[in-house]
Amino acid sequence: MTTAWQNLLSNAIKFRSPDRPPRIHISAVPDTGVWEFAVTDNSIGIAPEFQEKIFVLFQRLHTKDVHPGTGIGLAMCKKVVEFHGGMIKIDPEYRLGTRVVVTLPVAKAETDAMAEASATTEAAVAASTGDADRRQP
Repeated sequence: MTTAWQNLLSNAIKFRSPDRPPRIHISAVPDTGVWEFAVTDNSIGIAPEFQEKIFVLFQRLHTKDVHPGTGIGLAMCKKVVEFHGGMIKIDPEYRLGTRVVVTLPVAKAETDAMAEASATTEAAVAASTGDADRRQP
């Protein structure tokens, strides 16, 4: 996964707009059973008709003299993310650059910890409201 994140950040910088300083935002949001990560930038962007093509091995949108590279970076990212049970895509609604979204399943240990934390919180709330006495047999 480290290489995938490095590649996403490298692309955000490599394909920056010549008209403005690069801005990159990385986010992580838990959702039901998955984490949604996003790398959002103000780069030159990717036209909608090419948003699937960029994940294909050796597919390039630019010639090597404009943007150097091999055309394997995002294909490798896709393989790594899918190996870990996730998905990667370009957010088609984002128009101010590029937003790459990665969803990965929540690890079992993390799911167990979240459930335990939730149970502890519920018990604390019940105790503070007096509901704990009513729930005892």
